[in-house]
Amino acid sequence: MATQGTAEDGNILVDTGGGKRLTGGMFLPTTRDEVTRRGWAGLDVILVTGDTYIDSPFVGVAVIGKCLVRAGYRVGILAQPQTDADFTRLGEPVLFWGVTSGCVDSMVANRTASGRRRRRDDFTPGGENNRRPDRAVTVYSNAIRRCFKQTVPIVLGGIEASLRRVAHYDFWSNRIRRSILFDAKADFLLYGMAESSVAALAGALVLGPRRGKFKADGTPNAIPGHHIPMAMVGCFILAFGWFGFNAGSTLAGGDLRIGVVAVNTMLASAAAAFTSMLYMWNRYGKPDISMIANGFLAGLVAITAPCAFVNSVAAVAIGAIAGIFLCLGVFFVERVMKIDDPVGAISVHGVNGAWGVLSVGLFADGTYGDGLNGVAGTVKGLFYGDASQFTAQLIGTATNIIFVFVIMYVFFKVLDKFVPLRVSEEMELAGLDHSEVAVNAYPEFNLNKTHR
Repeated sequence: MATQGTAEDGNILVDTGGGKRLTGGMFLPTTRDEVTRRGWAGLDVILVTGDTYIDSPFVGVAVIGKCLVRAGYRVGILAQPQTDADFTRLGEPVLFWGVTSGCVDSMVANRTASGRRRRRDDFTPGGENNRRPDRAVTVYSNAIRRCFKQTVPIVLGGIEASLRRVAHYDFWSNRIRRSILFDAKADFLLYGMAESSVAALAGALVLGPRRGKFKADGTPNAIPGHHIPMAMVGCFILAFGWFGFNAGSTLAGGDLRIGVVAVNTMLASAAAAFTSMLYMWNRYGKPDISMIANGFLAGLVAITAPCAFVNSVAAVAIGAIAGIFLCLGVFFVERVMKIDDPVGAISVHGVNGAWGVLSVGLFADGTYGDGLNGVAGTVKGLFYGDASQFTAQLIGTATNIIFVFVIMYVFFKVLDKFVPLRVSEEMELAGLDHSEVAVNAYPEFNLNKTHR
């Protein structure tokens, strides 16, 4: 593996043992010649995508590729490959293949809701929809297996793989399909958020608090973010994406329930932001913007599970309760559990993720869900006369928390023995920017020492 850095003009500095030299530009290699110009004998990772390669923070494969390169790996990209020659032009990677359909699910990119072929594709050169195959992840993964019989692991990722990671109803074929892992003959699948909050809790326990987070008597010190307006912008970006996440999960706009889902998502987030503001205002005399932002996100998290099964009044109630749970959860985690959770993720995603799952068993009104998961009848909660759904939600929530927490706690404990999770005191005080990426992200926030 070559050691590399970045020169001021954007070129890549590579040290292969014989001295540093400049190689190719800022773009990741897509041909063998570009790999050679970087001074690389081969590639550690090859990313295969259904999009054309655009070097932009809005394109997932470019971001993943740059992150891997920054970590010291040699990465190449196969954009919209079609023939065996396309798949073999970069050779075989040392570590793994990364396969994605691109920024859009390939069936959504290629087909209308009525199944007709779309003519345009914004992620293909010229805009003509002629280079992304249907079920692109499966096609690409099988092509790799065909061209390289005993190859390194194939890792699936992106929206298409995430939505099909388990057995699922497929709108396009009108049948239940098995996990995409089997059809793609891949080895691993990396997907969105899911159980990450419980894993984060286990990691926080093993990692321990930041320097200065707790006083000698155990009282927590607030360590506020450096830029609240930026944090609020991030919340609104998340909220915008959440409408695609909730309302777009069916991949079928023809199901008019999509309107209910979108409205419920908006109502719950607004209600949660409002109640978290009222709670902090009542308790401390002033509204806390950072808690309002987290309350906003807590409402989005809480409504995700029940969004299609409850009415608008229940959505407001679920969000309003989520805002209060968020505030109580943050204080409980810091003051009772003595866990340093810098952004309140345990309360936002863990506490309110669990609340959202349980609320399905409480507020589902029986107007939707007939036949889902092969179960006859609509989904009804405890408040509408069916205690069995609430029981099922309780079992699922408890199973998830217990299993994931135990597994991840053991994992982080073992990992900490081999790769220490806590950085040195000096690095923690100075910040990780310079030590990790050689520059300071916020040069105006330097650590200065005085005579006191």
